[in-house]
Amino acid sequence: EFDSYNPEGSSLLLPAFAEDCKEAANHLAKDIETLGFKAEVRPTAGHPAIVAKANGNAGRPHVLFYGHYDVQPPDPLDEWVSPPFEPTIRDGNLFARGAVDDKGQVFCLLKAYEAVLDAKGNPPLNVNFIIEGEEECGGDVIVDRLKQEPERTRAGNDCAATACVASGSRTVNSQPLPLPSLRASMVPPCR
Repeated sequence: EFDSYNPEGSSLLLPAFAEDCKEAANHLAKDIETLGFKAEVRPTAGHPAIVAKANGNAGRPHVLFYGHYDVQPPDPLDEWVSPPFEPTIRDGNLFARGAVDDKGQVFCLLKAYEAVLDAKGNPPLNVNFIIEGEEECGGDVIVDRLKQEPERTRAGNDCAATACVASGSRTVNSQPLPLPSLRASMVPPCR
């Protein structure tokens, strides 16, 4: 339960929510570490970003997942049946601000990662996550982070990492289905 919203259509971050966003980032980083990632909360010009890395499979593909933990404003508040930042299950569905954009998708990607770990806790490929807190207000966190750390997009030997963005969801046979989108290779392909 984290109130981490940014104003709709604003390029400004609301200082009143800075601590909530920092708390959300720290909480998420700790959860990610339980999966064997080395996760860090990195300061930015606005809300912090989480940078996480899980290696151990030389020669295996490298995937960079992107997501965000900030949300759009909950207004108008009187249209919510339950408080927007208190997750509530009604009729088998989860209702909470950000459950669909983008916290739910990030959660699904982390659970999918957890499901494919081998008996020793090793992933079948190399994985990085960048999860930011400024997507809803148009921040440049992802661009800035990749400029500062271009190695996040490389799998070694100048091989490309594939970027996957958790960017929506839908329901299929009454089950939630995240819709990650493949955004293409980020550096020249392996030779």
